[in-house]
Amino acid sequence: MFDKQRNVTIRGFDSLSDSYRLSQMEVYLATAITLNKYFVFEPAFRWVKVSFPYPFVNYDSGSATYFIPGIKNNFNDYVAGGQFNCTVPYFDVFAGAWTSRYENNKQTQASLGIMWRPLGSLNLYTTSIFSMVSIQRKSNFLFYQKAGFRLTDWLWTELFASFGDHTGTSAFNARVFYNLSDRLNFYGGGKFIVPLSDNLTLTFNYQWSNSEGRSFKILPSGERKFSVYEYQNQIITGGIVWKING
Repeated sequence: MFDKQRNVTIRGFDSLSDSYRLSQMEVYLATAITLNKYFVFEPAFRWVKVSFPYPFVNYDSGSATYFIPGIKNNFNDYVAGGQFNCTVPYFDVFAGAWTSRYENNKQTQASLGIMWRPLGSLNLYTTSIFSMVSIQRKSNFLFYQKAGFRLTDWLWTELFASFGDHTGTSAFNARVFYNLSDRLNFYGGGKFIVPLSDNLTLTFNYQWSNSEGRSFKILPSGERKFSVYEYQNQIITGGIVWKING
């Protein structure tokens, strides 16, 4: 859950402020089906329930004309699909397709990617992924690039970047779902990977992103004026991955 604050000023008329809570619950299911020594199929499904009040609950009779009473918005978003992986010496090739719904918008996505290990190991590797997203007879293209290499005996690093409109898209076989109202145009960053043992890995991640949002204000005349604004986010995360051997 996230606690947020909204403020709106109607110049020369009124000022409104509202606190609200956004809640999101997610379920992710995936498995790997080995077809032979080269091919693996990985079906995946992600369900996301988002709930938040919108727009303002306004108790000021002087501006009630301009803002409707607050209502509860509930969205049941999902991604369903899967990808085929083919592993051969020095290369991994993968292709997949998914259908998704976010905020009652439906779209389809197809991706083709390749991972190249020029040394035959993870001491040096690159990953390139091309995606096409279709929604209401319109197509959008995405490109993701990652490069990883070993710095020392105990430290690996990765650099990555992704370009295109990511709104409503998914990545890494639905492990990530951008069910956003704002338009995410670019993100990039880096990761440090520290293996602690055969089963434990420590990671540190940094990501910078550039997005566009939309806002509107209601003028005293009753006219609605929409505008687009740009903003950037920086995220620093870290964690421990524990691999359980079956």
